[in-house]
Amino acid sequence: MATFVLVHGAWHGAWCWQRVARLLTRAGHDVFAPTLTGLCERSHLLTPAVDLDTHILDIVNELKWQELKDVVIVGHSYGGMVISGVAEKMEKAIASFVMLDAFMPENGQSLVDIWPAPMRDGLLAAERNGATTVPPRAAEAMSTKRTAPGSMRNAHRSR
Repeated sequence: MATFVLVHGAWHGAWCWQRVARLLTRAGHDVFAPTLTGLCERSHLLTPAVDLDTHILDIVNELKWQELKDVVIVGHSYGGMVISGVAEKMEKAIASFVMLDAFMPENGQSLVDIWPAPMRDGLLAAERNGATTVPPRAAEAMSTKRTAPGSMRNAHRSR
């Protein structure tokens, strides 16, 4: 049987995988579906320091601490950005890589860069007007660091 690591998208938590995890477990598979730092039941951990690198580390640590090998890693939506970063760090632990309706930007692209223009323009306009789903970041951090989904600027190096 296989071992699955399921990574949710932005504005979700591990709860979104409950039905899938139940079906996989009933079929005899092992399933791990951690919630990313700062989201869902871990929202109390959200700070301006939480970024894409934090989320990659969440999953890397799950693989390491659970001693997982030959995993099928699945990323949904923003989770695609996360698992592509995990693959850079834990390539030998991954047997299969599944992007489920997921974002996979080119090197240096942010999530906003790959969204359709109307969506991107609306999001950036909202950000200019002060809207945010996470605490605001310092300007210097936004220009140089990869950031979490709610901050609207998710730079990433793809595999």
